[in-house]
Amino acid sequence: MRVSFGRRYLFQSVHSLSGFREGRHGHHFFLEIQFLQDGLEFADSSYREFIEPKLHGRVLNDIIEPATGEKLAQWIFAELSRSPLGPHLLSVALQETEKNRFICSRSDKVYV
Repeated sequence: MRVSFGRRYLFQSVHSLSGFREGRHGHHFFLEIQFLQDGLEFADSSYREFIEPKLHGRVLNDIIEPATGEKLAQWIFAELSRSPLGPHLLSVALQETEKNRFICSRSDKVYV
């Protein structure tokens, strides 16, 4: 049996989607990062250095296009893979709204 660790973070960003009737709008995103136990010492610092300054309070369309939840989850996973947490990273789950959650994982197994 495998047990993973998780950390949860909150950031706020705005984005716009072509054809979406609201135009530019914002979200409080909840990000959960799952990793192997030996990655615990790297989780907070990797989030603070590689994710938070690039996303919190920012316009997501300036970073990725289209700025969808799916693309953002993939982008976050790729960024964290390049951080000290990378070798220990299993998955990220990004909750955009009460009903919408996007998961990106290292393999077919999802640990979130």
